[in-house]
Amino acid sequence: NRRVADYLESVRRAGGDPVEVADTHDDPAAIVARVQGVMLTGGGDVDPALYGEAPHPTFEPAEPGRDAFEMALARAAVAAD
Repeated sequence: NRRVADYLESVRRAGGDPVEVADTHDDPAAIVARVQGVMLTGGGDVDPALYGEAPHPTFEPAEPGRDAFEMALARAAVAAD
């Protein structure tokens, strides 16, 4: 996620019009309703507790609130098909 400009340019080159969102108070379903796809660009590690595992010694957490926001965004995208 350190090279967001590269992701944006790649979407443009593929014919898309990228919409950059951050961990905001926007409703994930409202975000999904105005786009045609969702790309999660990565970052720190997803909290292993979310999938029932203990952290590995090299675990580096994502920014505060990012896991919850991206999980909600992904769920909204799946629900919207």
